[in-house]
Amino acid sequence: MKINMLTKSILLTLSLSVGAFAYAADKPLLEEGKSTLYKRVLTTPNCTLMKTKDEAKGTPVSSFSRYYVYEDDGSKLLVGSNADGSTDGYLNKDCTVDWKQQMALMFTNRGTRERAIIFSDKEKLESLINLDNPKDTIAKINKDLDSNKKLDYVVSREPEKFVDYKKQFYLLPVLESADNIFADGNTVRELKIASVSAKQEDKKDESKKTNDTGDITAFKAAVVFVIDSSISMQPYLDRTKEAINKIVGQIEKEEGFTSSLADSVHFGLISFRSSTKAVPGLEFTSKMFVKPGDAKDLNEFTNKLQDLKQATVSSKLFDEDSYAGVAQALKDVNWKQYGGRYIVLITDAGAISASNSLSSTGLDAKELKLEAEHQGAAIYTLHLLTDSGKRNKNHEKASKQYKDLSFNKILNKPLYYGIDAGNVQKYGEMIDLLAKAITDQVKLAS
Repeated sequence: MKINMLTKSILLTLSLSVGAFAYAADKPLLEEGKSTLYKRVLTTPNCTLMKTKDEAKGTPVSSFSRYYVYEDDGSKLLVGSNADGSTDGYLNKDCTVDWKQQMALMFTNRGTRERAIIFSDKEKLESLINLDNPKDTIAKINKDLDSNKKLDYVVSREPEKFVDYKKQFYLLPVLESADNIFADGNTVRELKIASVSAKQEDKKDESKKTNDTGDITAFKAAVVFVIDSSISMQPYLDRTKEAINKIVGQIEKEEGFTSSLADSVHFGLISFRSSTKAVPGLEFTSKMFVKPGDAKDLNEFTNKLQDLKQATVSSKLFDEDSYAGVAQALKDVNWKQYGGRYIVLITDAGAISASNSLSSTGLDAKELKLEAEHQGAAIYTLHLLTDSGKRNKNHEKASKQYKDLSFNKILNKPLYYGIDAGNVQKYGEMIDLLAKAITDQVKLAS
């Protein structure tokens, strides 16, 4: 049995009720009899997402995409990727399955135990469980399956050899579960699972070929560096460009990756400074130098970074408008097309607060963190603890800001890293480790 499917990252998301981003007050429907559990569905290979109820065609969505249900009129579901009130469109109800459990099944290395059998219906399974001695019947089923005999009540069977999900990823969402007891008193758990099998291409009729969205597609990640390019940052800009070039070059050589950067990890780079109204010579407050996906190979990416240099004049404040860079990354990158979503903020100064007249966003750390959660993006902060920051008594304030910004609810800790004395070598080692860890995750998922 070969399991072939596409799964989407399940991400905790929240909403942001400020003018810079969309917000809706509605909540998903609740599961029947529940006061806090929202109704969710999984899509099948035939699902298309429609902008309106009356749209005829819609856009195909990947199998096992998870959606929250906001409306159910019996034939159409209004759905959203998140529980924050924002909706994505409509699905035909008959192409979805309810996912109440929010759990999935993977097979362990079975050792000497028998291979698990997947039955077509619950009644057949329970009829075996209720036998006084089901062992003989199960042995007969396994013998028939070993001889390739077709059994109408058996959908499939666990693979003979252990499949390591780290090398060949698969997932079986659990739709329902129940406990039962064999006649000898041993307990058994019944699981209703979903799967999408690889389809055989119909070679006899070329007209029947379709773009099956249930097939496995490449896992992609976006890593967007948001870098301070104020007058003190040139050594760190150079080291960051060096690290990115090294990582991108390594990816292109890795076994299992194609030669194209577009097929694995999309790197982006945004630079920020401060208010150009206060100091016009800064040239920009926040600027996208490379948008994820724009660079198709290492040379193109390197060329796009050549113009990135530190400012030639000082900002009005020691703090810089780092929130402008993060806000641009969240707003201008199409995060929905990526399974892995990472923002790496690099600065040696605190952030201009929302209440300051020089703030270009009017946003603070906690508001940006909520929007990052809404986008499903993890924010890492590399805070360079330089001597100038110490002299300006900036470190403590900046550390609190960036710990709030980088707090990750899943890990229950901030993804914040202070680099002592702003040491360029230590910074380089940290960014090398960080970039490699992220690309290793992408390699594993691929």
